[in-house]
Amino acid sequence: MSGHAPDLRRLFAMLDGRLAPPEQLALRTHLATCKPCTDKLAELERTRAALRELGARMPLPPEEEPNAEAKLMQAIEKRGAPGPRVAWWWLPATAAATLLLALLVLPTLRSAPSGEAPPAGAAGAPREAVEGHGIATVLALRGRVEEGPSPAELHPGHAGEELAPSVFLRTGPDGEVRLALAAGGEVTLGASSSMVLPEEIDGIVRLEAGTIDVVVTPRAEGRPPFGVETPLARIEAIGTRFRVVHEAAFTSVEVTEGKVRFVSLRSDEEQLVLAGSGARADGEGRLAAGPGAATTQVAVAPPPEAEAPGAPEAGAGPGGDGSLDDPIDEQIATEAPMQVRRANGTIDQGKVRARVSRQRGALQACYSDYVMRISPQAVEARVRFVVLENGSVGEIEPNLSVDDAPLRQCIERVFRAIEFPRPRGGPARVFYPIRFSL
Repeated sequence: MSGHAPDLRRLFAMLDGRLAPPEQLALRTHLATCKPCTDKLAELERTRAALRELGARMPLPPEEEPNAEAKLMQAIEKRGAPGPRVAWWWLPATAAATLLLALLVLPTLRSAPSGEAPPAGAAGAPREAVEGHGIATVLALRGRVEEGPSPAELHPGHAGEELAPSVFLRTGPDGEVRLALAAGGEVTLGASSSMVLPEEIDGIVRLEAGTIDVVVTPRAEGRPPFGVETPLARIEAIGTRFRVVHEAAFTSVEVTEGKVRFVSLRSDEEQLVLAGSGARADGEGRLAAGPGAATTQVAVAPPPEAEAPGAPEAGAGPGGDGSLDDPIDEQIATEAPMQVRRANGTIDQGKVRARVSRQRGALQACYSDYVMRISPQAVEARVRFVVLENGSVGEIEPNLSVDDAPLRQCIERVFRAIEFPRPRGGPARVFYPIRFSL
């Protein structure tokens, strides 16, 4: 790519998310010094957005020509409507030509009968007004696509159709349908797949079978994350691009951009999956990381070596119901020893460690939430607390290596929920280090 001859193939591939990370980095570096390339990329982005909005912005087809809508969408697809699986050469010679085609030529296919003006404001209707009538809009489809209130009541889908909440969609072996969500973003349901739309705008899409590709627009603070749920797992994202596949025995996710939280519905175990990574949940609730997938690590401390630990807690040693003597989960690493600073009393250190270790999943959830909100960086927590005579937590002070109140509060809630062994001789002061990392 030179400074005066932008390579449309590479620019389109970058917009389409099909460039390898090293090549994408090299291209972005080049764009920083090539104004013609930057201008061309902006044109392509505007064209893509304009074509995707055509179905929503044009007037409805007249009753005497019910096939006008299908003709319109077929024309858009043949003329170059960009999509996740459309090759770069579908674009006409320049983005400007495509934009002119979209704004001047295609609307005539869906205009009102001859001699009548289209409804006022139809071409420029705000997205919010259009989306206010449904949970999603069909942007494009091919092959067999059916939709209806239930699997037993289905009829053929149509491009441009607005879909109501909780609608069931199903595609045949040759089918595919792309939807614009009222909440923002797009989903593409692949062949031989089925899904149920959310009950409300910010609700969760349910994938019953097959494959769904998702592009999520960034959401404002305070709004719930976008979610896809299968019978085995739930995937949550703030703003990203990912694919979910569900079959009878497993659910998997592959993340192209951003990051998602992947939760097994059978075991409540969860993983944070970053761009370029994947994860999989099976019917038993087990999670497995795909190539390069990130897993949350919580390093909990063993009893101090300087003091002899107390007697093993019932159910936590050999032959018991606990897992203290079992190999520690590979996501849990052992770090610096826990220290007990005696105040008026003493406490069984082995039992303290056993009870904190049982809360590893809750601590992982605290850290996963932090990473989703802030940044995937390691965090150290030094938790100082007092165990009262009845085994509850009195004073507690979680000191973190980062300044994040929600994470600190979450850790405090986890510790306060633990019923510790009763100390001897009065309340006991405990220092417990924890390290969170990916």
